[in-house]
Amino acid sequence: MPSTQTSADLLARIQQMDADGFEQFIADLWERRGWTTTVSQTRIGGGSDVTATKKAPDPKTHVIRAKSYESDITDDDTEIQQSVNLVSQEKGVDMVVIVTPHQSTSRVTNNAQAPNVKLVNGDGLVALIERLDAHDLVDDYAAITTSAAAVTTGPPATVEADNSKIPLPEISPDTYLGFIILGTTIWSIGFLVGLAGYSSGIVGSVVAIAAINCWIMLPLSLYHEASRVDETTDWSPSRTLYAIGGAIPFLNAVVGGAYLYRRRHAYQQRQTTDNVSERIA
Repeated sequence: MPSTQTSADLLARIQQMDADGFEQFIADLWERRGWTTTVSQTRIGGGSDVTATKKAPDPKTHVIRAKSYESDITDDDTEIQQSVNLVSQEKGVDMVVIVTPHQSTSRVTNNAQAPNVKLVNGDGLVALIERLDAHDLVDDYAAITTSAAAVTTGPPATVEADNSKIPLPEISPDTYLGFIILGTTIWSIGFLVGLAGYSSGIVGSVVAIAAINCWIMLPLSLYHEASRVDETTDWSPSRTLYAIGGAIPFLNAVVGGAYLYRRRHAYQQRQTTDNVSERIA
């Protein structure tokens, strides 16, 4: 059943989970994705919390570092470097996934572009919960944390609402995808119009104006849309490289087309994995 909770409400409830509860919550969430998980009693490499394995369609082993507190994710690259070392040192580990219910800074996000390391921040976690319809898991673990807090600290103190912050409108992830499709199409048409010799006529002028507008939107859309794909599939596209390619005239049509093709393949693979998991269940 679809939830009426907003993304902010959902994140707030997850952020209230304690470290142990968040680790178990992440393990159960990955179970919903079709993985077999084990919560580590002794943390591998000084910080691994959950080991996730999958046999179909391709055997994989991921180590998930569940970071429930905002202080766990800092602007230095210590966490990322530990994750890179873990992949190289632990036999059979294909990828390290860092999961946090908090929003990461741009520096942390850029550091997480390392091979075989994936960062799932607050937005990505919410998207995953929505896709899996896993609100019941949030309810279960949030209730456990709330009960424990009530026993140890008593009734919560009254906190006045902070009305000083004005909420900013959210851009739908599908809007970024639409910009990529539009920009790729416009620049492809512009290339064909130029080859046909109509670049100086009315048609060429119209296409040129549209291409200039898309030239601004395309790299930004590629960057943000690649973030969503990185968080919701097993493909980790380089957001920076795609954004740079999207800013180069005419080459951006090729980059956009290649991205859309690879994105389609990633979601098809995810659907295949979900179907196999449902049959096994």
